[in-house]
Amino acid sequence: MLKSSTVVLISSLLFAPPLALSADDTQINARVKTALITIADDERKTREINVETKNGVVQLSGFVDSERLKAAAAATAKSVSGVKEVRNKLVVRAAG
Repeated sequence: MLKSSTVVLISSLLFAPPLALSADDTQINARVKTALITIADDERKTREINVETKNGVVQLSGFVDSERLKAAAAATAKSVSGVKEVRNKLVVRAAG
């Protein structure tokens, strides 16, 4: 038979809200998104770049139109204060 403290612990683990980003990660994420707007001739192109930050590690994902924009996005993200590492998962969309 489970003790009531064990049941409470299991319940709290099962029904706990997901861990929130730290304030630092939230700020880094916002700064990277803002910085990315400056790299494309057309702001709509950078809207297809998703930014996720955890512990100062930024992951870029989504689609871009060229290798140049992919590299520029990574370099721009890396230049943002607080970014420790950039994982560039952007995919270059084939011209069609």
